[in-house]
Amino acid sequence: MPDWTSWLRGQLKSFDAAWSEPDPVTRLEKVIRDRTSLQLIDDVLSGKSGQPLFGAFITGDALIDLRGTVGSDVKARLQRADEAISSTLLGLVGGGRAAPTASPSIWQRLFGGKPAAPATSGTDLAGAAKVIATLSFSAWLSLFEQHEALREALAATPPREPAARQAIEDALAKNDSSTIIPLIRALASLAQSGSVPALRLQLANTRNSLVREEAITALVRCDRNRFSEFATANETERQAAVRGLAGDVSVCLALRDTSPAVVTVAREEIKKLPPYVAVNGLTLALTEGTPAMRRVAMEELRPLVPNHAGQMIDSLLTAYENEGPLGDEVDRLLAEAIAVPTLGRQNLQALKKAELPARSKAALEARTRARTKPVSAAKQSKTAELEPDLEEADANDPAWLIYADALTANGDLRGEAITFASQGQKPRIFLEANADALLGRVPSIIEKANLDRFLSNLRYRAGLIEGADVKLTYDLAQRVRMEDLLEALLAAPAARFVRDLDIGLVSFESDENGYDEVIDVLGASTRAPFLRDLVLGDFDYPDDIEISWAPYGDLSKLWAQLPNVRSLHVCGAGGEFGDIIAPSLTHFAVETGALARQEFESILDMSAPKLEHLEVWFGDEAYGAECAVDDVARLLNALPPKVTSLGLCNAEFTPELIPLLAASPVLKRLKRLDLSNGVLVTSDLNELIRLAPAFSHLDALVLEGNLLDEDDESILEVLPKTRMTEQRERYDDDNDRYVAVGE
Repeated sequence: MPDWTSWLRGQLKSFDAAWSEPDPVTRLEKVIRDRTSLQLIDDVLSGKSGQPLFGAFITGDALIDLRGTVGSDVKARLQRADEAISSTLLGLVGGGRAAPTASPSIWQRLFGGKPAAPATSGTDLAGAAKVIATLSFSAWLSLFEQHEALREALAATPPREPAARQAIEDALAKNDSSTIIPLIRALASLAQSGSVPALRLQLANTRNSLVREEAITALVRCDRNRFSEFATANETERQAAVRGLAGDVSVCLALRDTSPAVVTVAREEIKKLPPYVAVNGLTLALTEGTPAMRRVAMEELRPLVPNHAGQMIDSLLTAYENEGPLGDEVDRLLAEAIAVPTLGRQNLQALKKAELPARSKAALEARTRARTKPVSAAKQSKTAELEPDLEEADANDPAWLIYADALTANGDLRGEAITFASQGQKPRIFLEANADALLGRVPSIIEKANLDRFLSNLRYRAGLIEGADVKLTYDLAQRVRMEDLLEALLAAPAARFVRDLDIGLVSFESDENGYDEVIDVLGASTRAPFLRDLVLGDFDYPDDIEISWAPYGDLSKLWAQLPNVRSLHVCGAGGEFGDIIAPSLTHFAVETGALARQEFESILDMSAPKLEHLEVWFGDEAYGAECAVDDVARLLNALPPKVTSLGLCNAEFTPELIPLLAASPVLKRLKRLDLSNGVLVTSDLNELIRLAPAFSHLDALVLEGNLLDEDDESILEVLPKTRMTEQRERYDDDNDRYVAVGE
């Protein structure tokens, strides 16, 4: 049985050595790191956590013995760590009233900021306070009591550990005039209902107006239900109560106060709310409030109409139906909302069914006419003349706005989509609101319930679709054919300039995959000459399907149909590439668990003069892989001249590739070499270390996903740019090796 006591004492001694670091910033960083480990050890020994200690699980009698022998030492070191953190921070940030004295570089390392000038210390110290609050409560309290310049910032970010609230309340009970208000603010920041008794006691025992206002704010912050207790308080205290509602939608109800000063405070707090929260509260005030309250709510809502019209519609309709004195005002606001381009289909359907007031009814009719206006052939021709120059145009190119004006003049919603995006708005909002017009048959094919997921997989340029992840869920794949969805997308008005496509599984059944029909749809589309990046087989294996169950079929037609494709990534197992003639191709990856001979021969003979990155996965012989290290030697000799990034991945012969590559003239021109997911074990690194000079020029040598020991850093000493994280588990026998992907 291991001597856990000696082992853990050794760990604790390593902390002592780290804490003797002379540089205060380095020492602080090490103490903070080690305190985290000490807290874990303490939690395990005390039974609060069942996590392993440095990779070892300790339970039963061993844990009890360890608790008795070294438990007190751990707690003592935790206390020492807190004291060291506090004293070192005090030394670095200065004491008393002074602004921090640490140099800019030290401040940057500690808090990601810079020393504060006295005039702006509160703002600049906020980052420091947030860091301090995460260290330990004792460090926070020590700095709070000793460093006045930090006190306000610390009050805004108190520690969240259980002992913090009680200690703050105990300090508050001392009635120290220099700390009483910051301590109350710290309780307000914690916002825990357990602080209510202490705050009520503070209110009962003080007549100081400033302290009372802070206590009222903190009390309401800790328990929103206490707000009503101050309904009859004086104006100043009612303002303090409103501030206690900060960040909560209920602050909108404070608009009913008869005091203009209190209403002003409420409006200030409403402006700090997230817009969607403010809309919810203000529309509630609009439908249920007093006339004065409704008038103020209307004023606050109007600036939010452009981005939140859909959220407002139902409440605005209800407000108009109330027939109050603001009926005409609501009509104006409703008309403004109807005119917003991003208004959703559900809202429009609700509006069509509603009994609208005159101005709103006219706005809805005008919106409908604008979208059904016929377009002459001459105007269509004019927009078509502008399109070729936009194929490669950047999203910020002014040509897009010229195109948008022409489209809008034709009544084409794409013009509004481009303009909407040019104003910094999210294109998805407009596309979702006008999906039927801009996405053509897509919504009806994928059904309404799947539209949100589809929209989340789109990428945009100048407000229109630039790229799309076209994927089916398992359920949807039972009803929808991938080629039908793809055809509808490519024909959609918003996809006029699409050029990047990631296409998922055609089917979740092993005998129904293959991209033959997908390639036919791509080739028949007017977008075919402009497609740049294409992924065929974008799926998660084995979660979606085993890779060996997803054949990609005959891709030989792809090259003629997509002459300008620049990047192609194929994932699956089993298919044909035919004669690869790809004059524009720069990146080509074949990700498979079983590369067949004919597929390899197509890659070997490919004509791709611009190719820069080639990635080939070889796979497992048990699942149909047919290549060997001699084939790689042929590939190196036939490699296109511009290739500088080469991936020879998922191979059962990875160790044999090391001497082959070291002797190949091709290696000298490579910048990146990827040997990931192969069968390298730690003993194979000796050969790589011996031949390290041949690989030393590489910007990256990728050995991830092999069977190496991640803790063995010997290769990094000679080849520091090696990447070897995420190694797979291996068995005791070095001869029992397996690639990452087979089945």
